[in-house]
Amino acid sequence: MRDATNPHQDFHEENAREKGWDRWVLGLTGNPGAGKTTVAELLKIWGAIVVDADAWGHEMLRADSPVFPELVQAFGDSIVGADGQVSREKLREVVFQSPEQMEKLNRLVHPLMLQRIREQIEAFRNSGECGPLVVDAALIFEWGIAEWLDKVIVITAPKLLREMRFRQGQGSGKGNFEKREAIQLPESYKARKADFVICNDGSLEDLRSHVQQLIRGWYAIRTERKNHGNKTPNQTIQAEQ
Repeated sequence: MRDATNPHQDFHEENAREKGWDRWVLGLTGNPGAGKTTVAELLKIWGAIVVDADAWGHEMLRADSPVFPELVQAFGDSIVGADGQVSREKLREVVFQSPEQMEKLNRLVHPLMLQRIREQIEAFRNSGECGPLVVDAALIFEWGIAEWLDKVIVITAPKLLREMRFRQGQGSGKGNFEKREAIQLPESYKARKADFVICNDGSLEDLRSHVQQLIRGWYAIRTERKNHGNKTPNQTIQAEQ
């Protein structure tokens, strides 16, 4: 994807084409319960370097975070847990009360996260390291950073299945799932914008097979580009019915 603010983009894209997919910067995203974190772990097995942006968000809640004082000032002492750090559960109770509260949180936390993501991308692009670099983040399209990336992978699954996975993984009810879902763009929109779509509606073994198929496809894309040009079609990978 093209970043108009990056004067080195043409060089980086040519470099990625010549060296193959291991020099790409990939975005990995999906709505709650889709399974993007599992895909990130599978990509690691294939040699990917994974930037876990969601984990960075959790780091922002620690007492030594640069935004910790601002979070407490904005949302009150009640969000601080017994360990002296911001309690994710207590913070969610506050910010999910209104869009204004959520926007306040985003203004405090997201700029630092985006700065860190950009720094990681630039460091990878300027290195000779083999990856690819995978930015694992729930809000790639919501943040408007898809243009920073060479390709975006979107993980999808039927909503009822995603809700079941979310509730099992988080130990929380339907209300929390719906609140998380509401702050993200529709899954269908993300799938349309993606370069690659994996439909995760089967078993873990199915998902592992899909990731392997995706990587084999990247090698085929490289060959296709050399023979016929540089256009990459949107590719959807789905379990056979």
